[in-house]
Amino acid sequence: MAPLIHHYNLELLSDADCWSLFLEHAFQGRGFIEDQSSEFHDRVVAKCGGLPLVAKTLGGLLRSNREDAWDDILSSNVLNFPQQNGVLPVLQLSYHYLPSHLKRCFAYFALFPKDYEFNKTELVLLWMAEGIIQPRDRKGLEDWGSECFDALISRSIVQQSNNDPSKFTMHDLVHDLAKFVSRETILRAEGANKQSRRYERVRHSSYSRDEFDGKKKFEDFYKVEQLRTFLPILMREHYDYGDINYEVLQDLLPRFKKLRVLSLEGYFFTQLPISFEDFRLLKYLNLAGSAIRSLPESTSLLFNLQILILRDCFHLIKLPSKMRNLINLRHLDIEGADSLNEMPLGMKRLTNLQTLSNFILGKGGSVSSLKDLKNLTFLKGKLSITGLENLNELEDARKAELWKKQNLQALSLDWESLFGNYRRDEAAERRALNMLRPHENIKRLTIRNYGGIEFPLWIGDGSLSNMKVLTIENCENCRSLPSLGLLGSLKHLTIKGLTRLESINSAFFGEACLKPFQSLETLHFENMLELKYWNSDTAENGQTEIFSNLRELSIVGCLRLCGKLPDLLPSLEKLVVSNCPELVVPASSFPKLYKLEIDGCKGMVCSSSLSIDFRSIKYMTISNRSLEIDGCERNVVQ
Repeated sequence: MAPLIHHYNLELLSDADCWSLFLEHAFQGRGFIEDQSSEFHDRVVAKCGGLPLVAKTLGGLLRSNREDAWDDILSSNVLNFPQQNGVLPVLQLSYHYLPSHLKRCFAYFALFPKDYEFNKTELVLLWMAEGIIQPRDRKGLEDWGSECFDALISRSIVQQSNNDPSKFTMHDLVHDLAKFVSRETILRAEGANKQSRRYERVRHSSYSRDEFDGKKKFEDFYKVEQLRTFLPILMREHYDYGDINYEVLQDLLPRFKKLRVLSLEGYFFTQLPISFEDFRLLKYLNLAGSAIRSLPESTSLLFNLQILILRDCFHLIKLPSKMRNLINLRHLDIEGADSLNEMPLGMKRLTNLQTLSNFILGKGGSVSSLKDLKNLTFLKGKLSITGLENLNELEDARKAELWKKQNLQALSLDWESLFGNYRRDEAAERRALNMLRPHENIKRLTIRNYGGIEFPLWIGDGSLSNMKVLTIENCENCRSLPSLGLLGSLKHLTIKGLTRLESINSAFFGEACLKPFQSLETLHFENMLELKYWNSDTAENGQTEIFSNLRELSIVGCLRLCGKLPDLLPSLEKLVVSNCPELVVPASSFPKLYKLEIDGCKGMVCSSSLSIDFRSIKYMTISNRSLEIDGCERNVVQ
């Protein structure tokens, strides 16, 4: 029996609601003068007709124009025309008033299916590769593209996704407008939705990727001669491998010698059966998530290539040996390509690089060295440096000049895992880490498998005043922690796998700091096997406020940690203590606690002086120990 489907007829917005929605979009981020705008009230609500999309679009259109131009726009005859191809007149008007560069950006959205969730960076890189955006006012292409995208958002042409705040969507009717204005320049392979067209005008193509894309899917592509874009679309962010007909790779793609954008994202092929010798105009190559093991050496002939995406190519074992020839390369994404073990010789020549997700130090003389990073002055975003155990010349760490790279937001420094091997040169690793100090603008820092006994002073001297996230992981030789309490902007701190650390003393909080960890919101300790003592009593040093904003505390696998947690954590909402058999949890010290997980600790004590109402806790699991609960309003043990 078919399920019963309920239909709901949505009423049109009232005039008042239309006007309110219009004002929200017309004056977003700035105030408005009621007397000046109210004169347009009747005309605006009449044009909206009770449709929220029209109110939002009209508001976005008028926001981008001076109020003295509103009269002309609202009087436009276009608003009185009937729909064309299902496109509302107000949408046609909003397109009409777009600057020419935004018209080109907008039309490109027709390449994507309805309900697709856009990534802003993804769109900007494609616009760059297609030549849709050009340098302006000495701005970098990436910055200018970002401004163009924001301008489309401000006009309510693109809107934030309800599912993911980092993604964006387009209303179906706005998408229809994009298809209408792009006319015959875009080919979408959509099965039964084929229509007659003039294939000589097609410049861009896309299709929704399936589990297997056979030759039949690409029949129309053989009729196109001037193709610039070959773009499979994945509707899900996490994908399984797909297959594509081998003949499409071998016979069809080589026909398109004017390609600017080529994506084969997520396909299961181990090598490309094509040479790039005839693709000299290619600017964007995306092989993310494929099973490719190595790129053709002819990749080094793509002198115009700007974007190379090899993200999550888990089987990729090497990059082209002459990659140094790609002097126009701006973005190299090899995040997740974990089988790579070196960077080819000459990376220092790629001076236009802005994105370099990972720089891998290899062994031998025919690879790039750490000092090559010096020339990459435009790097921004995040950078991982792995294989630091292969650093032969300590001075190369200084020559990398990380402290000059002011646009880097995140830095990860990784050595090979110690696995109980303490024979590495601890002094050399400490000197190397000392010379790898990042610029003070850094916001996220991760240090993994560092073999030194202690950390250099720069990590905790307070100079990294913008750092918000710090992770110290599996640094098994370390016997002490830096003064992290001095990092005034630090919000998230994770320390795990420091198996030789025995105590956390007052130096951790910063002896000269009156309010240590004033911004910290989450603190996570894990697998600190020798940690016995945590001195959280800072009153003796005049530190009256400690962890005042801490919301989440997690302590896992600290087998020898004894005593009790800090006496008062006024903002703590979530507490997890697991496999800490000697630790006592003073639950009465957490007045805002709503989630509590206790598994394998010595006990829990609630004193009568600071009673806790367990009814405020929404999620609670307590197990494996005999717990003492004294003086509580309500005693609950599960």
